[in-house]
Amino acid sequence: MKTSPAELPFARRVGATLAGAPLDLIKLVAAAAMVVDHTNKSLFDGKLIYGWYIGRAALPLFMLAIAIHITRGIRPYPYIERLMILAVASQLFYTAAIPGSEPNAVFTLAAGSAVAVALAPRTLWLQHGVFIAGMIVVFVPALRPHAGLDYGIAGTLFPAVLLLAITAPRSHLIWLPPYAFALNYFHNAHFEDDVIAFLVITAGGGAIVLLSLLWRGRERFLPRYAFYAFYPGHLLLLALIRALWVSVA
Repeated sequence: MKTSPAELPFARRVGATLAGAPLDLIKLVAAAAMVVDHTNKSLFDGKLIYGWYIGRAALPLFMLAIAIHITRGIRPYPYIERLMILAVASQLFYTAAIPGSEPNAVFTLAAGSAVAVALAPRTLWLQHGVFIAGMIVVFVPALRPHAGLDYGIAGTLFPAVLLLAITAPRSHLIWLPPYAFALNYFHNAHFEDDVIAFLVITAGGGAIVLLSLLWRGRERFLPRYAFYAFYPGHLLLLALIRALWVSVA
């Protein structure tokens, strides 16, 4: 008989500890980092390096929120369906705000959620085998690790890495550092940027999680579907600002 993440004692403790206001704070910080990143790409063609650094924290924090939701026993398939609908509905606004960009990151969140749910009940050896294969793809440029979805294969597997680190911490924690680094590894000469992005994700993300614990036990303060309205809304606003920006330039 397979055991769901929500039935595992450590996972239950993590889910209960971060439920409510702490999880909302993590989402709020992720949304703020996302807005900085999208503003940098939309209005400044990604030239503000500190904006890029800050933006690196957004997707991993959202993925952590997904992992926490799964540990709390959320119905995964309706959740994934909602993410896919949001991704499709927002793509036009995303392309208008950031022309020439890849599919928006919500597609990656949806795909990553599906992989995490599918991989969680599998055997330990299969889980490790998938993560090893992912690492091989990431560090072999010929395999095009960033093709398709935003953040590529590393982004697709990172929610599973986070979920399994929570549900089986002794055996899967080893995958957190390499996958956190792989999220922004592009096989280029700017290795120092990759390192800084890794530090933002690990040290910065860890600090946000610890800070969120100050609100432990408090009720959530964000509306239930706030992100579903905020995501396309902020992209539409950026698209309008960009149109005005370009017209007066």
